Amino acid sequence: MDDRPSHPDLDKRDRALTMRNDSASSGKRLASIFATVLFAASVLILVDGWRARFMPIHRYEEVAVDGLGKLSKAELQYRSTYPQIGFACSLSALVGDPARGPASANAAHILRNLDFMYGLYAGYGFSVAQCRRQSRETPDKVTGYLIVAVPITAGKTGKNGFCMDETGAITVDPAGGANCTRAYPENEGTN
Repeated sequence: MDDRPSHPDLDKRDRALTMRNDSASSGKRLASIFATVLFAASVLILVDGWRARFMPIHRYEEVAVDGLGKLSKAELQYRSTYPQIGFACSLSALVGDPARGPASANAAHILRNLDFMYGLYAGYGFSVAQCRRQSRETPDKVTGYLIVAVPITAGKTGKNGFCMDETGAITVDPAGGANCTRAYPENEGTN
């Protein structure tokens, strides 16, 4: 403990200096956090720019086909979780963030990659193009779907469009659209 006699004016000055130091310290901490976030964002932009410049088109296409596989697995899990509904008719139904609330048929939390919720993944745009429903017994139950993946920037992030139905069969549109009529090479011999 300090042996000096306490003086009210000195105590006020000490408190003011302490408060000034605390606010300066929190300002420095805030600036440090901001600089760290800015640095991380810069690195992500550079990495994404590097990937766009140097990643070959066939690699984008491989990742897009892999994305179709992830979506197919998510659709199967969705169907087993919500058998009364069947398959999901939107990508946002497969995605979800537990921090935003509990899982539901509208946000099942099966996929954690929020890019899928917005339909974007690896230079491709994804969507559920068709949902087929059972007719008489349960007219609202979805029994089939077609997921479509098309390049966001044709010729840069991909040449081919890809489609996958509930059987897992992938077809290709060489024009980069959703008119998938050709069998994907890896499908041959698997049916």
